[in-house]
Amino acid sequence: MEPWVSDANINLPDNFRRTDEHSSFHIEAIYEYPLNDNIAITPGIIVITEPEFDDRNDALVIGTIRTTFTF
Repeated sequence: MEPWVSDANINLPDNFRRTDEHSSFHIEAIYEYPLNDNIAITPGIIVITEPEFDDRNDALVIGTIRTTFTF
């Protein structure tokens, strides 16, 4: 999950105060497929809900692929 400030005990003027009512989640799923003893492929998917903590933004869906070589 992306970081955000939910509460702070700082005395600020009223025009600097802000309440953030939205939260964004960062969700990942991966699975490693070993091809042999030295090579593995790891596809994955990342979903970010309410990017920039703004509910007007659509969720982001990102596909990934990683190849790992071990020696």
